[in-house]
Amino acid sequence: MKKTKDIIKFLSKEDAEEFKQVATGRKFCKQGERLIDICDQELKRYEYQNSHNIFVRIFKARKYRKNKENFMIENRISSNIRAVVANYVDNQEEVLDRYELINKVRTDILESVSEYEKAS
Repeated sequence: MKKTKDIIKFLSKEDAEEFKQVATGRKFCKQGERLIDICDQELKRYEYQNSHNIFVRIFKARKYRKNKENFMIENRISSNIRAVVANYVDNQEEVLDRYELINKVRTDILESVSEYEKAS
């Protein structure tokens, strides 16, 4: 499993502050760019990919194919957070609870921000 430090790269102190604001919920974001929304989307994607129900695979395939194109034009902060969440979800043996996942990602981001601030 990749560590959060390997996934999240800070470019400057302002960049680290933006990550901190998004993780704590202090920054106003569009719907779908908040930490909670990203975690929910990735959990749904994981359930879709691991579903053995053929009807679910047929009827939701277009939705997830369409969303994949939208992720390509996503801003850097939300795409890095999405990578961290996807890393957690893919490498867990049991399915995580929504709140546990949100708290793990939030604490990892805040820890990496504090380590970056100490190093600077």
